[in-house]
Amino acid sequence: MNNGFHFVALKLAPGKDLGDIQPIALTYVAKKPGIPAQLTAIATEPDLGVIAWVLAENRSIPENYLQVEVNDAKIDWLNGGQNYTDLVAEAANEAGGNAFTTDYVQAR
Repeated sequence: MNNGFHFVALKLAPGKDLGDIQPIALTYVAKKPGIPAQLTAIATEPDLGVIAWVLAENRSIPENYLQVEVNDAKIDWLNGGQNYTDLVAEAANEAGGNAFTTDYVQAR
């Protein structure tokens, strides 16, 4: 606001679950793509992930956060990979708590 920023605040309605949140789309003019997010200390989860779908000609890699990879050998495939989110959090924590990971890349 003082720096020319705008903000979006989302609040989970009483009686609703995190799974009830619908995706939102923000558009803005910029020289480079970005995820305009500033998370606060008040969160519903200790490790609050942000999922972004990026459709581009090339793989997107962040400039201001580390890019981490999940150790595939630790994925519990016998239980459907249910520990994947925990492994992403583990990799992010090893990178100082803030990081991005790429789950899927497909060439045309």
